[in-house]
Amino acid sequence: MKGVTGRERVMVAAAVAVFVAFAYLYGLLMPLRARAAVAAREEEALRAKIAAGARMYDERAGVEQEIATLRSRTDELLFSDPDVPKAIVRQLDHLASKVRVAVTRVSPEEGDPVGELVRFRMQFEVESDFAHAVRLLYELEQPEQRLSVEKVDMGAIRGEGGKLRVTIDVAAFGPPPQDEDSDAEA
Repeated sequence: MKGVTGRERVMVAAAVAVFVAFAYLYGLLMPLRARAAVAAREEEALRAKIAAGARMYDERAGVEQEIATLRSRTDELLFSDPDVPKAIVRQLDHLASKVRVAVTRVSPEEGDPVGELVRFRMQFEVESDFAHAVRLLYELEQPEQRLSVEKVDMGAIRGEGGKLRVTIDVAAFGPPPQDEDSDAEA
């Protein structure tokens, strides 16, 4: 560095120092600011989730009460008897005698699993006049019967003067049948 004065050396050293400081700020601190901005957005999103969780926690007691109410209402719609098909037959027999119709045939089907429950279907046939058939259908559709009518077929019986053969498909829900093996183990 011949012919460079002391003042020029100081100026070059100062320029190098400024360049190093600028490179440091630009290369290190700027990415940190970007990361800080991303972290601030993530923090805001997490705070919103925490607030939503707190609201859900506050609503939990009300929801638990609604669930308990729905469970009790659902239980009212289910047959609690462990042998649901027999319970359905008993109920149909009771209704038939109440309405004064003769049950001529009962055909139960295997239960179909539906979630934690089993849907039991049954077809039965009665012989009656039109008024008693309508009364029976009315009684079957009452909520306390826990049965749903899925299909009805009516046809006149030849030579019986106004008598009808009514075939009704009903369904009901109940608990799964107990295995005999699990009863023996208990």
